[in-house]
Formats: sequence, C-alpha cells, structure tokens
Amino acid sequence: MSKYTSWFHKNEPLINSLTVGVVAVLVATLLLAIIGSGLSESSKYIAITMLVIFFVSASWHYKYKNWELHARRRLVFTLHVFGATLIVKAIVSFVIQNSDFIASVDLVKGDNEELSARILYSVFSSFPWYLDLSFLVVGFLMLLSTYLVIHRNIENSSSTFHVPPKDKKIYGGESDIRLALSTYDSDLPPLVDVWVGRQSELELLKHTNNGVVTITGIGGQGKSALAAISLKDFKKTNPKCFWDWRDCREQGETFRTQLVSVIEHFTEGDYTASSLSDADVISLTRLLFKHAQQARGFVVFDNVDHYVEVEQSLFLSDLSRFINECLRVEHNFTILLTCRPRVNYASSRFREVYLRGLSAAEVLELFREKISHKIVDIEVYAEKFRKLTNGHPLWLNIIASQINRLPNSASVFLDQLESGGIDDQSKSMLRGVWGTLNENQRLVLRCMSEIPRATESMRIYDYLRSQVKNHNKFDKAFQALKTLSLIIEKTSEGVMSSRFELHPMVKSFVRSEYQHKTERNDLIDAIIIQCGEVIIELRKHTASVFTVEILEELVTKAELELAKGSYLECIKTLNGSTEGLVRKGIQDEFVRLGIVIIENTDYSKSSWVESNDFETFIFRLSKLFAETGKYKILLKNLDQYMSVVSQGTSRFIGLCDVYAYAYWLNEEYAEAILWAEKGLSLKKTSGLDTSYDTEHNLALSRRDSGEVDKALEYFLRGEQISEVLVDDHIKSERGAQFYGNIGRCLALNDQYNDAIKLYCKSFDILVREDGDTDTKLNLGYASYWIAEILDETDNIKDSLCFYLNAVYQWEKRAAKLAEKPTMRISRFSESDEYLSLIEMTELEISNKCSEWVSSELNPK
Repeated sequence: MSKYTSWFHKNEPLINSLTVGVVAVLVATLLLAIIGSGLSESSKYIAITMLVIFFVSASWHYKYKNWELHARRRLVFTLHVFGATLIVKAIVSFVIQNSDFIASVDLVKGDNEELSARILYSVFSSFPWYLDLSFLVVGFLMLLSTYLVIHRNIENSSSTFHVPPKDKKIYGGESDIRLALSTYDSDLPPLVDVWVGRQSELELLKHTNNGVVTITGIGGQGKSALAAISLKDFKKTNPKCFWDWRDCREQGETFRTQLVSVIEHFTEGDYTASSLSDADVISLTRLLFKHAQQARGFVVFDNVDHYVEVEQSLFLSDLSRFINECLRVEHNFTILLTCRPRVNYASSRFREVYLRGLSAAEVLELFREKISHKIVDIEVYAEKFRKLTNGHPLWLNIIASQINRLPNSASVFLDQLESGGIDDQSKSMLRGVWGTLNENQRLVLRCMSEIPRATESMRIYDYLRSQVKNHNKFDKAFQALKTLSLIIEKTSEGVMSSRFELHPMVKSFVRSEYQHKTERNDLIDAIIIQCGEVIIELRKHTASVFTVEILEELVTKAELELAKGSYLECIKTLNGSTEGLVRKGIQDEFVRLGIVIIENTDYSKSSWVESNDFETFIFRLSKLFAETGKYKILLKNLDQYMSVVSQGTSRFIGLCDVYAYAYWLNEEYAEAILWAEKGLSLKKTSGLDTSYDTEHNLALSRRDSGEVDKALEYFLRGEQISEVLVDDHIKSERGAQFYGNIGRCLALNDQYNDAIKLYCKSFDILVREDGDTDTKLNLGYASYWIAEILDETDNIKDSLCFYLNAVYQWEKRAAKLAEKPTMRISRFSESDEYLSLIEMTELEISNKCSEWVSSELNPK
C-alpha cells in the first residue's frame, strides 16, 4: 500500500466529514440564493452562517457516519442532493419566469450586491419550460430511487460490493456484468502488506486447477497469508472467474453453513441459505459443481482445525464428505483449506503444502522491507532472530515492526527471547511488545480478543465508546497496533470497509494476561451493552426484518454472554434470533451455540433449566437437531430434560410433541405415534390450557405408517370430502396444505381422480402466493404428487413436466428431495418427451404445469 493510500485510509472518516460539510455549504448557498436571503446583507453574516452550517454538518457526519451501509449512504446522499437541486431549480425557474421578480432587479447595474441576482436570473431563466419540466421529473425520480436504494433487499443487505455475472449460473463468460450493490458476498481475505519467500509453494498452488490443497503448519507460519497471496494471483490471471473466501474461525459445526454461503454467492441468490436448509453436504457439493460445469473457480476455507482427525491425518464430519466429493467429481475449482494439523489423502488431485520457517535470506529480506531506517548489523540481527524463532513469520513480523517503531528495542528483544525457554518464546516475545503499549492500545487488543469475528474498526470503537471517549485516541491506538502487525486487516477489491481481527496466537496471549473472570467480564459487559444498542438502532430502520447486520450482532452478543458464563442471558438472545437465523438458513449458528449451552448444563442443578426461556430454547434446538440428523445428541438431551419435567404439566406435552416430530422425521412411525398419543391423552384428561398440541404430528405419523383413514379424519377438520372436492378453493381460504394433505391421504387409498383434483387446488393456491421458500417446498410436493399419479396412468409427457417442476422447486429449497423426481426422470432420459421438455426454460415448465392445472380445474 502506498504512503498516500495509507494516509487517506487512515484519515478517511475526517476527509468524508469535511466533504459533507463542503457539500452542505454549497447546497445552503444555492437555497439562500433562491429565496433571496442575504443578498443585500453584510457578507460577514453570510460567512458566519456558512461556517456554522459547515461545522454542524461535518460534525454530524463524523459522529454518525457509520449508519447503515457506506456505499448506500453515499449513493443516497448523492441522489438526495441532485434530486432536490433539480426540483428546486425547476420550481424556482417557473416562478421567476412567471412573476414580477425580475422587475425588482436592476440588471444594468454593476453593483456587487446585484451580481448574485443577475447570476440567479441567468441560471433560472435560460431554459425553456419543457426542459424545466424534465428537470422536475428527473428530480422526483432521484428521490424515489433514494427510497428504492435504502429498501432494496433490505432483508439481505450486505456491506460489500461484489460481482455477479450476467449469466448467474456460469462464471467466466464475456457477459460478466458488474452490479453496484450485491446481496451475496464472500468473507474477506487478510491484507498482506509485505510478502517474502514461499515461491515454490505458490507455484504448486498455481498449477492445482481441479483439486484440493491444504496449507498446514504451526500457528503463525503464514497459512492464511499464503492462501490470500495465491487467491490474489488467481484473480489477477482470471479476472472474470468466481472466487470465495470462508473463515471457519477454528470452530466446529459451521462448515455446512459456510458451504451454503458459497453456493448462495456463486448462484447470486438463485439458491439461498433458507432454500437449502434441508440438503446434506453431499447434495450441496454436487449442486455446486453441477452449476459450475467447466467454469474456473477458487474457494478458500480458512481455519478448519476443528474438522481434522489428527491421528489419521484426515478431515472429519461434513468437511470429510465435502472433500471426498471434491476428489471424486470432475470440476475446475481449486479448493484450498488451511489448518494446523497435517492432512493427507491418497489421491492424485490432493496436495498438502506444509509450511516451515523462513530461510536466512528471506528473513533478511523481510527485515529490510519492514524496517524503514538504517540499523547497524541488520544482517547479524536478522540471523539471530531467525535462529531464536526458527524462522517463525508472525514473530519475525512483530519483531521487525517493533524495531521499526523503536530502533533501540532490537537488543531488548534478543535478551527476552534468549532468556525464555522454547515453549514460552511466543509469550516472551509478545510480552515484550505488550510492555511498550499504552493503556488505549491494550484496551483495543483486549476488546478485539473478546469479539468472535472480524469487525469494522468503527464497530470496535462503538464497543469501546464508554471507555475510549475520544475517537482520535482510539484511531491512534488502532493504527499503532496495525503498524506493529498485531492486527490482521481483511479486505478485497470493491469493499468499502475493511474488517479487522487478531491472530489466534495474539488473541490467546491477550486473554492469558487477564485470566481472572472479573477482569474480562467488565469489558465483556461493556461490549454486550453496545451490541444491544446497535441492535436496537438497526431494528428501528428494518421493522421486524432480521437483516444480516442484526443477526451478526445478535450472534456476537450471544457468544460474549457465553464467554462470560451468562447462560440464561445467552439463551434469551438466541430465542430472540431463532426466527431470523432459521429464515436465513444459518440455523447452524444456533445449533453450534446451543451445543455449548447444553454441554455446560447440569439438568439437575443448573438454575436456568427451570426457566420458560430454557424450555423454549431446548424445544427449538431439539427440532433443529432432528432436522439436521443429530439424533444421538437430540435423544440424549431430551431424555435428560424429561428426567426433570413433571409428567402432568404442559411442558411434558411439549416434550411429547418434540419426541413425536423427531421420530416422524426419522421415519420411526411407531415411536412417533406412541409419544404423540401420550401427549394428546394428557392434554384431554388434564384440561391443561396450553398451546402445545401433538395432534398434527400424530396425523402425519399415522398417515405415513398406513393409518390413512385416521389421519384423513384429522386433516378434514369435520368437512365432507364431497364438499371439499367442489368448493371454491380461492374463496374458501382453507390454504394449500389443507387440500394437499387430504389429497395425499386419498392418493394413498388409490383414489387418484379425487386426489389429483385436490393436488391441483393446492398447486393453484401455491402459485398465487408470494413465493417464499416454504411455498417453493410445498409447490415441489404438489408437483411431485401430481407427477406420480400421471406416471401411474401412463401420461408420460405431462408427468415428466411436473417431475421437472418438482426438481426446479426443490433444488432451491431442499436439494436432497430433488433426488426423488430426478430418479423418476432418469427412466425416460432418452425419450422424445423428455428431450422436448429439457429444451424449455424453468419458467416455461412452470407455466406449462400451471396451464395443465388450470385446465383440470376449469374443464371446457
């Protein structure tokens, strides 16, 4: 980064606020001129007015510049200024040209006092009326677009710019179009300011175009930095190709979420997290490469340590399934992972890059790049530090940065490292740097060591606002820590605001300096309070919508409450965010934090177990466990919770319903029926006033186990089938599920003619709805069930059309379900009917299905 760019970046908040002040003065000048105020007054009053406007507007922007998104704020501000100016110009022009205003102005005079009036007349009367009308229309359109910019996809708003192609399904074509504001983005790679060595490793990465590479090595060897440099080289040689960076943050239970985010990014929202909530990792991997086809891509999963089986040197769980598919399926993606433990797979498409320390020549080059002033015997110092640190890049970076800051500290560092043992060299080195930091710098590091993810600098300042009241002091401390290489900056091209975090080794050291809970809790409390205030402020602008920013703050707040040991508060925070997390398809965050809570819960002693909040939490968590296939941990915790729940309570009925739901999903219908009947019996005999009810899950379990008539009685809700078959399904407002469930029961009883009528009603209602992800899921079921009946009656072409529609709907909502109609279609893959349909677009298939349904509902 050049000195000018670095200076501009450092002073960007001040520069932006001054710019706003200047623009405000220009607008005020125009308005004063238009209304005629001050034209005849003393210039000193005008100057004082403008000075006040400048300082008020600049100060306001400097203090509140972080509201909403930087890009949108600037775009909105520009649209407001130009739109308002055009409207004012058009209106005033009309007034001037149609009034006696000009009569009061002597245009022949040359007095300075009348100069403004003459300029005003020239500006506002020099255009014909139809141009002024055009200005008026354009101005109103600009103000309207302001509203659209603020509210466009506000539910999925993002703080970064990104690049979707014109053809969202295939990257790398000539039709690559850049959009200004993207809803789907990547995590940010770290910014590497100085890079030395590792040339052989970079060459290996350049030539791995269709396989998997792991970069391994001890902490601080530069694994993430090497991945970032490799990604930078890829983007330079493949500017139009897809790339993505995912920081797994050394945490388990999050990989599936990261993979879903990659798919969401690659398809630019054709597939969303919520639409893929039911798909397993294998299905997700196949979906990604299916749409990638032969396109080049580069995807980094950083810090996947929690997914490594150290003894076998293999990946575990979801990541293991993903890697196996990546090595099996043909593709042109480079899949790069970083972790400390060594990993190896017996495949020609797998490479491991194990990082060792820097060589003597590389260390000397690093010192010369990092240290700007001359040091006597720099070669000697470089070699001594290399031997003491074994060429450790992070330590050497910090040492060189410290020496550049304090030229006389080289010998002090040597003494500290030589006096420390091998095992505590990192602490000895970092403690030496720690001793040179002032209170504000230490406070910033302490705050960043508690924040669980990379964060914008202004958000860090917000967290510390109560303790570092002067932003300039914060900025000085923050920039000094960056200079010392203690802070990692994460950024990318087109991103308005970088994010920052600590290296794990630095974070561990800082926390070790404050081992007493009271020392950490005071700061954590301050951050939690600020999180709450930020959430409240964000919710003011988004009503009931959970934006990405709000969910990020909620998860941060929950993680901090966990770190503090405030489990009940964490549970309340998670309960408040469940709807948003599940709706966004990132319920894995809820599951991950939920596992931490239940692992620290003693059901017989923990105070939060008896609370209603824990009841809500454990029921929601259990359902998510069931939906993600975690039956072992699900049943273990349900059994433990059952042991402390009285059997005559409403809570017990709720537990019965959760058990029934879990067993039904796992197709253990006998167990599901047993639990559902137990809950239903208690509710009927006790007369408890509770919202918990097991009847719906009981009906589903009975239907799928073969007890169709009992299920049908429930789904009919007292209605007669004959009436349901002939009613107006649009006016009845009974809902698509009502007709679909009854139709399914009839189909299972081989009453195909009546079943298909109800399926068509359900389908028709669904296509009239808004089209959210649940609608797509149910539309897939309706399509699949219609196709089954048409298939049974040998109506091949129409059945294939509905099978294809089911595939299209389920691929976006639950990719695993799409395997069912895909297998049915495969029987006819060479048929003329299939070949004619496959040429049609998804919309054409959908319209064809709708036309068929309409003809069935309204026969001629």
